[in-house]
Amino acid sequence: MRLRDALVLVLALAAFSGSACSPRRTGWDDPAAQRQADALLRHYGLAGDLTAQLAARVVQPGVDPLSITIHVWAAADGRVRVAVRKIDVAVLTAVIAADGTVIAKAERTGGWYRGPAPDLLEELHRLVAELRHGPLRHGVPVTADSAGGLIQQQDGQLATLRLARGLVATKIWADRTLTYGADKEFAGLFRSEQFSMQAKDGDELGARLVRFESVPAIDPSRLVLTPPPDAVWLDAAGFADAMR
Repeated sequence: MRLRDALVLVLALAAFSGSACSPRRTGWDDPAAQRQADALLRHYGLAGDLTAQLAARVVQPGVDPLSITIHVWAAADGRVRVAVRKIDVAVLTAVIAADGTVIAKAERTGGWYRGPAPDLLEELHRLVAELRHGPLRHGVPVTADSAGGLIQQQDGQLATLRLARGLVATKIWADRTLTYGADKEFAGLFRSEQFSMQAKDGDELGARLVRFESVPAIDPSRLVLTPPPDAVWLDAAGFADAMR
């Protein structure tokens, strides 16, 4: 074999060896992670407009736990109406815009709030995203983390998804951790029947999905909440107190 032919053979073998044994690609261009995510997205499915009912328990340090029922109407464009009741008493009605801003009424006191979502409504807004998408967001790239999970941009920050038995078991944001229970099929869509969301400050929201439906459309009037001219406006802290 001539020297030049030998060099060509060595280079070809080196190139083949390098491509076969190269490490998994990292960064957002991660085809293997994306294939794994696509399989999960197919399993969970995507809801358009939806309605849901959840039985929930809110636990905050230094405050008695609060058991509530949550009714949700969510449009595919991101707008959400939430009605919260304690036993048979209305506690909260809120409309959340697609950008996360809120207009809300504390039903027992009549106080109103407008602005960024307070803690409870922020957690409810994230749960609504879970109802629509499942644990992964559609159309958003993913990459793998060093522990074999997936990382995706969600709700303005990175979310790390830990897997167990091929499904998402835990999701970790910088400020909250969401733990999933067993999946249940709701009209062809698979969603966790139980959720537990814990914030870094110790607040915890546990929820059980009682009813979940993907519907043709939400009545536009449900996605509007108009305060009266003499509305009493509260800041976030005052509004939180008014709901207790």
